[in-house]
Amino acid sequence: MPSDVLTISFPLIPELQPVQVTVQPDGFVTLPDGGGTMYVKGDTVPQIVDILTKAYSTTMHKPIVNVDVSNFQPPQFTVNGQVGKPGQYPLRIDTTVTEGIAVAGGFLASAKTQVFLFRRVSTDWVEVKKLNLRALLNGHNIHEDVHLQAGDMIFVPDKFITKFRQYVPYGVGSAVGWSGNAFLAQ
Repeated sequence: MPSDVLTISFPLIPELQPVQVTVQPDGFVTLPDGGGTMYVKGDTVPQIVDILTKAYSTTMHKPIVNVDVSNFQPPQFTVNGQVGKPGQYPLRIDTTVTEGIAVAGGFLASAKTQVFLFRRVSTDWVEVKKLNLRALLNGHNIHEDVHLQAGDMIFVPDKFITKFRQYVPYGVGSAVGWSGNAFLAQ
């Protein structure tokens, strides 16, 4: 991921000291000792070792390359909308959408139980899933509780009626009606 720091070393060549490289926001790293630049975003450590071995095989005979992740961006998810504490949270363990909402302080009184899960599927595309958590919260449709992945965003929208409360006067013992020409507060 971008901002991850990789330590690259060549154990059979003591003249080449281990070097640390940072994955840039575009997913590229600049390799030491004339290795050029390589795209590594989304690759595993073994895949990066294979990429570097191929890159350095043009200047070295059967290079042996070690790669260690020295520092990494911890996986996170985001919860926005009508929750107690909107924000970004670490994704340390297997977490579902309802658990993520609970971590973010739970639903506010103005929250819908129909939420949206945004999941990036590529650099240009985001998949959006509409989840009805009402049945899940009542013990039904357990399969609706999707497991979160790094970078997911949960959006909890307002209930429809809460959008009108700011424009329409209401209170105990009052009703609002339509007379055909104007609003009548009774």
